[in-house]
Amino acid sequence: MSSIGDFSLLNGLLSRSSPKKNGLTIPNDIAIVGFTESSLAKHTHPTLTSVEQPTNDIGQTTAKLLLDQINNKGLFVPQTIILNGRLNIRDSSVKIK
Repeated sequence: MSSIGDFSLLNGLLSRSSPKKNGLTIPNDIAIVGFTESSLAKHTHPTLTSVEQPTNDIGQTTAKLLLDQINNKGLFVPQTIILNGRLNIRDSSVKIK
């Protein structure tokens, strides 16, 4: 199962087509990983493995790029910016043996 964010993922787990309702167990039959590190990730059963995004860095970088473009009268210089997130491993995924 994949998801844009933890809340969408959790909604899928509660739906009629959820893994549990189809006889699957998490993480033995299917691993689940979210992508927003919501406050709910630590309070689900099993707890949700999730990627924590550097939201403050994303916001600051976006604002800086926008201001640079405004100050340069709309001149856009393509660039690659890498911001590292963190994978918080919990009970919804298992180590591959």
